[in-house]
Amino acid sequence: MTIYYHVYVMIVFTPFIVTVVLVVLRVKIVIVTVLDKLMGNPSFLSDKNTMFFVIAGVSFNLSFEATEYPYERDILENEMRRIYSAKKRVLSSVDWNIVISSSLVFYKKYSHFYFTYCYNIHGSTVATTYNIGPVQLIYLISALVRNSIHKKSAFLLHSSAVIKNNKALLFIGPSGIGKSTVATLLKDKFADDLIAVKEEEQFYDAYTGPYMEKDITEKDLNGYEIRAVYFLKRLNTFSIDKIIDKTEALQLLSSQLFTQKKYLKSQYKLLVKFVNNFDSFYHLSFLIDKEGFNKFISKFLKE
Repeated sequence: MTIYYHVYVMIVFTPFIVTVVLVVLRVKIVIVTVLDKLMGNPSFLSDKNTMFFVIAGVSFNLSFEATEYPYERDILENEMRRIYSAKKRVLSSVDWNIVISSSLVFYKKYSHFYFTYCYNIHGSTVATTYNIGPVQLIYLISALVRNSIHKKSAFLLHSSAVIKNNKALLFIGPSGIGKSTVATLLKDKFADDLIAVKEEEQFYDAYTGPYMEKDITEKDLNGYEIRAVYFLKRLNTFSIDKIIDKTEALQLLSSQLFTQKKYLKSQYKLLVKFVNNFDSFYHLSFLIDKEGFNKFISKFLKE
């Protein structure tokens, strides 16, 4: 009877004890926050620091909420501001609100407590914690971009890119062909491996992809009109040949389309439209010669 009684007591009272502990922890956070404000701690000049940015038309608002570990918040917030160059919010609503708080996440609407190191999505609001870290948060943002970009007349391509004369040059080819190498040779690297192509009124813009890249740690979120798309070939010479057959261009691009299976149909339609409306597709043969490559491309662009 004694064993059964103890088991019964544990079953009945454990949820109550857990709830009390969580409430006490949350009260502690509130108390620490108020005290830090009164003491003038710069980390708590506001209950909620926010930043706003847009990736290829997909808008984000990040809220960095108060925590009893302000160092955690400062590290994450500073890193995200460095990478994404926060702008002044100009939209009344955004596609995704990401709320970052301490390890304790509380949803009043459902009257439930969640102790989590991942994230929970409710509509357009995503709740996560400071435990997630900068790299994981970037991958979360990337997943949200992939879930929304089809609504923005945009699609993602495996491609490197550089900016020349304020316009984008895209370099496409299978893995290992030298996309990143070409972008490095030409300087002014805009993207390493992934770009977003977005339809505008009279042209197409290239945007940096949402993912962490090899050599690019600070993202330029501006859009640049696409000047040309080059399909790479590694040879012992420099040559550029225009692609006249749109079917060939579509076939080459299709293999580099980056999307989820459920959005493949709609993304492919956008890709077809891009190929039909855009004319500057080329085969580019190159060898690894930094000075020679820059001269060759510069001469071609002038012509």
